[in-house]
Amino acid sequence: MAQLASSRFEIAAAVSAISLTTAVRLKRNFAYYRLQNNELQVIGKDELSDLCRQLSFNSFALLNILDRPELISSPFLISTANRINDNLEELHRKVLCYEAEAVIELIELIDSIRNYWNRYLDPSFYDEALIDYLNREQPEQILAIRKLIRNLPEINTF
Repeated sequence: MAQLASSRFEIAAAVSAISLTTAVRLKRNFAYYRLQNNELQVIGKDELSDLCRQLSFNSFALLNILDRPELISSPFLISTANRINDNLEELHRKVLCYEAEAVIELIELIDSIRNYWNRYLDPSFYDEALIDYLNREQPEQILAIRKLIRNLPEINTF
């Protein structure tokens, strides 16, 4: 009986996490599409760096979930991967506000990572290759993104 109750709490918590993630995405998309042509949005390197920090945090959280066998079937797995995918989408969108010449390499790198994460809804995505990717490749890619962000102009508006 305790196992059943624990499972119910886990599902309820995961549904809450997914709902919160979806609400944040909807709020962000609404604000983005609601901008009028004469309104400016300021995108600074600090904001992009914060998104990289969130991406690192969420990647580490997913790795911790994958390292615990009892959580492999957890709904938090997909919820956390969804947050990573969402971080990449937001980073991509905000980088597009800079001049094209300044972000070509950065966009290519973000797009390659986004292509990898596009499969996050596929159950076969969550295997040893993902653990290896989170341990080795993704941290290096995030560092490369941060380095490219540091080379951008200080503030950009669109």
